[in-house]
Amino acid sequence: MVSLGISSDDDIDAMVRIDQVNDLIASWPKCDLPEELIRDIAVSQIALAGWCWPAKASWIAQAVLSIHASLCVEIGVYGGRSIAPMALAQRHLGIQGKVFAVDAWDNDIAVETPTTQENDKWWGTEDLTAVKDRFTSYLLREHLTDRIRIAEMASDDAARCFASPRFRNKVDLIHIDGSHSEEQAFKDVKAWAPLLRHGGLLVMDDIAWETLGPSIQLLNKIGDLVYEERSEPGSFAAFCIDQAKASAFCN
Repeated sequence: MVSLGISSDDDIDAMVRIDQVNDLIASWPKCDLPEELIRDIAVSQIALAGWCWPAKASWIAQAVLSIHASLCVEIGVYGGRSIAPMALAQRHLGIQGKVFAVDAWDNDIAVETPTTQENDKWWGTEDLTAVKDRFTSYLLREHLTDRIRIAEMASDDAARCFASPRFRNKVDLIHIDGSHSEEQAFKDVKAWAPLLRHGGLLVMDDIAWETLGPSIQLLNKIGDLVYEERSEPGSFAAFCIDQAKASAFCN
């Protein structure tokens, strides 16, 4: 339980009420994050759309703090709930880090490789432009535009752009939460894992989905499972990547 509170004199995001933040902080899961960072993440949880829950947001932020992750990438940003903790943790560390937000925010691309009828119908009709606009407004209000860089394109196209000496073997943390189709999820792991430095972390979202089975099998070949959560809000796993194995299995 976190005791940090926010008074009416504090500068709060225009879309977030003070009582909402205080209520969320009061129920925040136990963690070792600094109270100021918890407050900032709580604001992002309320301001942004998405499914990243407080425990996962805390874990991501703690991972950035623990490995001093100055270069991060997220595949599949949607509303920004899981990318915000990365940037906020970097800011708390005081490092000149960058977090690249890879998402096309395009309905046709979102359903290009089928998953389930219900899931594809939702992604095919969701107003992704409005979701992106809300995310970019948050970045402006929180002064995160220099830290979070948007790559508005499909994951495959972005992977080709990032496959350069500037990024290869240099990324500290990658969060994959893109298409959950078996084909695209596997392609994402193969394309992005080689960008990680040796010992870098790859976080895979929604590991309970059966379609992610081949992706998880590949991750077990190229890295060691360091954390796994399967709870009512959702599931995810983190793997510490062996760069030599990633290069061998993913090229």
